[in-house]
Amino acid sequence: MKSKSILSGMSSLLHSVSFVFMTMACCACLTSCGDDDGDGGSTGGSGNLPSTGDMGITDPVVAITSPWGDVARFNYTDGALTSGVSLTDGINFTIGGKPLVIKGSANESDGESYKQTISNIRQNAAGAVTSATLTIEESGYGETYRASGNFTCTYDSGNRLIKMVSESSSPEYSYEAVYTNTWHDGNLIKTVMTYTEKETEEGETYEYNGYEEYNFEYDGVKNNGIYVRFMDDSVPEYILYAGLMGKPSEDMISAYSVKYSKDSQPNSVTCSTDKDSKGRVSAYYENGSLQYSFYYSDTVSQMQQQGSAAKRTHARRMFKTHAEK
Repeated sequence: MKSKSILSGMSSLLHSVSFVFMTMACCACLTSCGDDDGDGGSTGGSGNLPSTGDMGITDPVVAITSPWGDVARFNYTDGALTSGVSLTDGINFTIGGKPLVIKGSANESDGESYKQTISNIRQNAAGAVTSATLTIEESGYGETYRASGNFTCTYDSGNRLIKMVSESSSPEYSYEAVYTNTWHDGNLIKTVMTYTEKETEEGETYEYNGYEEYNFEYDGVKNNGIYVRFMDDSVPEYILYAGLMGKPSEDMISAYSVKYSKDSQPNSVTCSTDKDSKGRVSAYYENGSLQYSFYYSDTVSQMQQQGSAAKRTHARRMFKTHAEK
């Protein structure tokens, strides 16, 4: 079996199937949920949506912007996130139904289209997803790619995500990732991800193995409910803001480090926030550079319209190779 670091367009699409969920294993949110039992009382896709009140959020985020022109919009029904537009790639999404189904779609001006469906969802008593199936269809440039995957999540007694296994496959490609979280005093302090990609081309199988380790630091700064994402822009942040991945960290990250092998030297990043007059996080920075701005029902009118000239490269698109990440 040969090692191969540059994967085809199909492998990139399948890679994104697993990445749809990956930062749920390495995100930080500055709000807390109730101490429900982690894996007990599965509702089997009953449509049990956690409300912002369930998560301890007093002021739900209704919009997020980035310096690159990305804009997210969130709509709530009876305190639960049910629809909107995602920050990355402008995916229109809906969350709801009995059984619970999550749907997303996007259409580009060049004719490229993307559809994803998360179904067969099982949840624990607190509404966190314990397992689900994801299907993706992406069309463009005269080609259509389809992929499918599934994941399982394990939570501790405080409904905090401690392990996730994500798998995806097609006739030519497979991807498996395992994420393990370590928590301390209500905060996520470490995430380790190991993954294996296998691709078959012209009778030969190529394998790529990866390792990523994130260590997080905190300085006691509380937050009203902001999720900070690190690993990949293709992750739909609306799944996090819908409260479907268990209890998040209680404090704001003040720094984190990342390394891509067990023996490598880590890269360190400092983090900071701005708060508005009500003590809510209004902006998040890394190494002094603005990453995201956050808006609430009483401040969304202040949101500046983002120009289209600074569009960020689509991380999710199937025509992006692994080496370009």
